[in-house]
Amino acid sequence: MHYRSTVEYGEDSLAEAGAAVDRITGFITRAQEALKGDVASTTPALNDRADSVDLPDAFVTALDDDLNVSEALAVIFGSVREGNRLLESGGSDPATLLHTLEQVIGMTQVLGVNPLDPQWSSANAGSGAADVLAALVDQRLNARAAARAEKDFAAADAIRDELTALGVEIEDTPAGARWSLAAR
Repeated sequence: MHYRSTVEYGEDSLAEAGAAVDRITGFITRAQEALKGDVASTTPALNDRADSVDLPDAFVTALDDDLNVSEALAVIFGSVREGNRLLESGGSDPATLLHTLEQVIGMTQVLGVNPLDPQWSSANAGSGAADVLAALVDQRLNARAAARAEKDFAAADAIRDELTALGVEIEDTPAGARWSLAAR
Protein backbone atom coordinates (compact mmCIF):
# COMPACT_ATOMS: atom_id res chain seq x y z
CA MET A 1 0.00 0.00 0.00
CA HIS A 2 1.35 3.39 -0.95
CA TYR A 3 1.21 5.99 1.78
CA ARG A 4 -0.84 8.31 -0.42
CA SER A 5 -3.53 5.76 -1.25
CA THR A 6 -6.79 5.34 0.61
CA VAL A 7 -6.86 2.65 3.26
CA GLU A 8 -9.85 0.37 3.12
CA TYR A 9 -10.41 -1.18 6.51
CA GLY A 10 -12.57 -4.22 7.16
CA GLU A 11 -12.64 -7.73 8.55
CA ASP A 12 -11.38 -9.15 5.25
CA SER A 13 -8.34 -6.88 5.21
CA LEU A 14 -7.56 -7.82 8.80
CA ALA A 15 -7.81 -11.51 7.92
CA GLU A 16 -5.50 -10.97 4.91
CA ALA A 17 -2.99 -9.12 7.08
CA GLY A 18 -3.09 -11.91 9.66
CA ALA A 19 -2.49 -14.52 6.98
CA ALA A 20 0.43 -12.48 5.65
CA VAL A 21 2.01 -12.28 9.09
CA ASP A 22 1.48 -16.03 9.53
CA ARG A 23 3.29 -16.74 6.23
CA ILE A 24 6.29 -14.69 7.32
CA THR A 25 6.48 -16.07 10.87
CA GLY A 26 5.85 -19.60 9.61
CA PHE A 27 8.83 -19.38 7.27
CA ILE A 28 11.03 -17.92 10.01
CA THR A 29 10.08 -20.68 12.44
CA ARG A 30 10.61 -23.47 9.88
CA ALA A 31 13.94 -21.99 8.74
CA GLN A 32 15.22 -21.71 12.31
CA GLU A 33 14.19 -25.31 12.94
CA ALA A 34 15.95 -26.47 9.77
CA LEU A 35 19.08 -24.53 10.72
CA LYS A 36 18.96 -25.68 14.34
CA GLY A 37 22.50 -25.98 15.62
CA ASP A 38 23.65 -23.05 13.48
CA VAL A 39 24.33 -20.33 16.05
CA ALA A 40 23.73 -17.67 13.38
CA SER A 41 20.08 -18.73 13.08
CA THR A 42 19.15 -18.06 16.71
CA THR A 43 16.73 -15.23 17.42
CA PRO A 44 19.27 -13.00 19.24
CA ALA A 45 21.85 -13.43 16.49
CA LEU A 46 19.31 -12.67 13.75
CA ASN A 47 18.07 -9.58 15.59
CA ASP A 48 21.64 -8.37 16.16
CA ARG A 49 22.34 -8.55 12.41
CA ALA A 50 18.95 -7.24 11.25
CA ASP A 51 20.15 -3.66 10.80
CA SER A 52 23.29 -4.61 8.87
CA VAL A 53 22.07 -7.36 6.55
CA ASP A 54 22.47 -6.93 2.79
CA LEU A 55 18.89 -6.15 1.68
CA PRO A 56 17.68 -7.17 -1.80
CA ASP A 57 18.06 -4.37 -4.37
CA ALA A 58 14.37 -4.66 -5.34
CA PHE A 59 13.36 -3.96 -1.73
CA VAL A 60 15.58 -0.89 -1.47
CA THR A 61 14.38 0.35 -4.87
CA ALA A 62 10.74 -0.04 -3.82
CA LEU A 63 11.23 2.01 -0.69
CA ASP A 64 13.27 4.60 -2.59
CA ASP A 65 10.37 4.88 -5.04
CA ASP A 66 8.31 7.24 -2.90
CA LEU A 67 8.01 4.67 -0.10
CA ASN A 68 6.29 1.98 -2.17
CA VAL A 69 5.47 -0.39 0.69
CA SER A 70 3.30 -2.63 -1.51
CA GLU A 71 6.24 -3.41 -3.74
CA ALA A 72 8.54 -3.82 -0.72
CA LEU A 73 6.11 -6.37 0.76
CA ALA A 74 6.06 -8.19 -2.57
CA VAL A 75 9.85 -8.55 -2.31
CA ILE A 76 9.52 -9.91 1.23
CA PHE A 77 6.95 -12.49 0.10
CA GLY A 78 9.12 -13.41 -2.87
CA SER A 79 11.96 -14.11 -0.45
CA VAL A 80 9.64 -16.12 1.80
CA ARG A 81 8.53 -18.16 -1.24
CA GLU A 82 12.16 -18.81 -2.19
CA GLY A 83 12.98 -19.78 1.40
CA ASN A 84 10.05 -22.19 1.49
CA ARG A 85 11.31 -23.78 -1.74
CA LEU A 86 14.71 -24.25 -0.11
CA LEU A 87 13.04 -25.87 2.89
CA GLU A 88 10.98 -28.19 0.68
CA SER A 89 14.13 -29.31 -1.12
CA GLY A 90 15.37 -30.79 2.15
CA GLY A 91 17.66 -27.97 3.22
CA SER A 92 20.46 -29.07 0.92
CA ASP A 93 21.81 -25.50 0.87
CA PRO A 94 21.89 -24.21 4.46
CA ALA A 95 24.04 -21.17 3.59
CA THR A 96 21.47 -19.90 1.08
CA LEU A 97 18.62 -20.64 3.50
CA LEU A 98 20.38 -18.69 6.26
CA HIS A 99 21.01 -15.77 3.89
CA THR A 100 17.34 -15.74 2.83
CA LEU A 101 16.26 -15.88 6.49
CA GLU A 102 18.58 -12.98 7.34
CA GLN A 103 17.17 -10.93 4.47
CA VAL A 104 13.56 -11.56 5.52
CA ILE A 105 14.40 -10.54 9.09
CA GLY A 106 16.26 -7.47 7.82
CA MET A 107 13.41 -6.36 5.55
CA THR A 108 10.79 -6.80 8.26
CA GLN A 109 13.06 -4.88 10.64
CA VAL A 110 13.19 -1.94 8.22
CA LEU A 111 9.39 -1.88 8.09
CA GLY A 112 9.14 -2.18 11.88
CA VAL A 113 7.37 -5.54 11.81
CA ASN A 114 10.19 -7.98 12.61
CA PRO A 115 8.31 -10.86 14.28
CA LEU A 116 11.43 -11.75 16.30
CA ASP A 117 11.67 -8.27 17.80
CA PRO A 118 10.97 -8.40 21.54
CA GLN A 119 8.42 -5.58 21.20
CA TRP A 120 5.93 -8.03 19.68
CA SER A 121 6.15 -10.43 22.59
CA SER A 122 6.53 -7.86 25.35
CA ALA A 123 2.87 -8.10 26.38
CA ASN A 124 3.40 -11.67 27.61
CA ALA A 125 7.10 -11.53 28.42
CA GLY A 126 6.76 -9.73 31.73
CA SER A 127 4.21 -12.12 33.15
CA GLY A 128 5.83 -15.29 31.88
CA ALA A 129 2.47 -16.31 30.41
CA ALA A 130 4.03 -17.30 27.09
CA ASP A 131 6.50 -19.63 28.82
CA VAL A 132 3.77 -21.21 30.93
CA LEU A 133 1.54 -21.71 27.89
CA ALA A 134 4.41 -23.24 25.90
CA ALA A 135 5.23 -25.64 28.73
CA LEU A 136 1.62 -26.75 29.13
CA VAL A 137 1.04 -27.25 25.41
CA ASP A 138 4.36 -29.09 25.05
CA GLN A 139 3.37 -31.37 27.93
CA ARG A 140 0.10 -32.26 26.17
CA LEU A 141 1.91 -32.77 22.86
CA ASN A 142 4.39 -35.12 24.57
CA ALA A 143 1.46 -37.11 25.96
CA ARG A 144 -0.04 -37.20 22.47
CA ALA A 145 3.25 -38.43 21.00
CA ALA A 146 3.45 -41.15 23.64
CA ALA A 147 -0.12 -42.24 22.88
CA ARG A 148 0.67 -42.38 19.17
CA ALA A 149 3.83 -44.40 19.83
CA GLU A 150 1.70 -46.90 21.79
CA LYS A 151 -0.79 -46.89 18.90
CA ASP A 152 -3.50 -45.49 21.18
CA PHE A 153 -4.90 -43.29 18.45
CA ALA A 154 -8.13 -42.60 20.31
CA ALA A 155 -6.19 -40.97 23.16
CA ALA A 156 -3.95 -39.10 20.71
CA ASP A 157 -6.99 -37.79 18.84
CA ALA A 158 -8.65 -36.78 22.12
CA ILE A 159 -5.59 -34.71 23.09
CA ARG A 160 -5.53 -33.08 19.66
CA ASP A 161 -9.26 -32.28 19.92
CA GLU A 162 -8.75 -30.87 23.43
CA LEU A 163 -5.98 -28.54 22.22
CA THR A 164 -7.96 -27.53 19.13
CA ALA A 165 -10.97 -26.64 21.29
CA LEU A 166 -8.67 -24.40 23.34
CA GLY A 167 -7.49 -22.58 20.22
CA VAL A 168 -4.21 -24.39 19.62
CA GLU A 169 -3.44 -25.43 16.05
CA ILE A 170 -1.22 -28.49 15.67
CA GLU A 171 0.86 -29.27 12.61
CA ASP A 172 2.51 -32.68 12.45
CA THR A 173 5.96 -32.49 10.83
CA PRO A 174 8.75 -35.04 10.36
CA ALA A 175 10.56 -33.32 13.25
CA GLY A 176 7.51 -33.65 15.51
CA ALA A 177 4.39 -31.67 16.27
CA ARG A 178 4.52 -27.88 15.94
CA TRP A 179 1.84 -25.71 17.49
CA SER A 180 0.56 -22.16 17.25
CA LEU A 181 -2.40 -20.25 18.55
CA ALA A 182 -5.34 -20.22 16.17
CA ALA A 183 -6.57 -16.87 14.91
CA ARG A 184 -9.73 -15.91 16.70
